[in-house]
This record gives sequence, C-alpha cells and structure tokens, in this order.
Amino acid sequence: MQKRFSVLRVTASVFKVLGIVGVIFAVIASGLTVAAASAGPQLMTSVIGPGDYLDMGSAGFVAGLFGAVLVLAGGLITALCIYAVGDLINLLLAVEENTRVAALAAVRERPSP
Repeated sequence: MQKRFSVLRVTASVFKVLGIVGVIFAVIASGLTVAAASAGPQLMTSVIGPGDYLDMGSAGFVAGLFGAVLVLAGGLITALCIYAVGDLINLLLAVEENTRVAALAAVRERPSP
C-alpha cells in the first residue's frame, strides 16, 4: 500500500533532527556558560578596565555552575519537546494509516447483498 502524506513524514523527521541538534546546542551552551563565568572577572577587566567591583571570588564560578545547570535543563526540555512533536506527527500518521487499512478491510469483508 502506498504511503501517504510524504510532506508530513519529512516534517516529522526534520523535527526529530532539530531535537537532537537542540540537545547538542544545550550541552555546548552549558559548557560556555561555565567557561564565561570562570573567565568573568578577567574578561570584564579586559573589556571595561580594572576595578575592585569585579572581584567576586568563587561566587562567580558558583553562579556560573548554577546558570549552566539552568541552561542545560531548559535546553534539554526544549529539545525533548521538539523531538516529541516529530514523534507525535509519526503517531498521527500511523493512526491514519491503520484506520484506512481497517476501513478497507471492513469494506472487503462485507457480504454482497
């Protein structure tokens, strides 16, 4: 039997790929958040000049870790939702195909009057 709705099948695959790419970007963004927090005082000193207000000690690194966990959690939840949309499209296509096959089988099995 011929597969129908080829554009929806491609769209589902695109959503799944975007979900996987989103996981990769979430991990990279989380790592960059930690790196930026670790280099924060040195980076800010090079940008705006020296000052005592930039020295936060280890609080900057701890805040960076906290921020990285939030970035990672948010990115993973977003990527999971995008991937789930692709799976939902595949599920709806499977339900449609199964319904069509069952309807055709019921029509074939019906006795002629």
